[in-house]
Amino acid sequence: MSPPDGFTSDYTSLGAQVTNTIEVVQFTITDVGSDWSPTEVTFTVRHAGRSEVIRSTIGVALTPALARAKGCRN
Repeated sequence: MSPPDGFTSDYTSLGAQVTNTIEVVQFTITDVGSDWSPTEVTFTVRHAGRSEVIRSTIGVALTPALARAKGCRN
């Protein structure tokens, strides 16, 4: 996985394979000039010989002060 445009990560590449347990992938992303629009995420889940592609959109929650500083409109 990789961060969206305008962000940088503390790792160049991350991945995880989970087998009958719970594992966590954690990293920090830093804004280096993003446009603060919603991010689309697509990932593939494989289980018991089946694959499913899941698409999702992650919205952006900004305080009014940060929205003004970023030049965002409502």
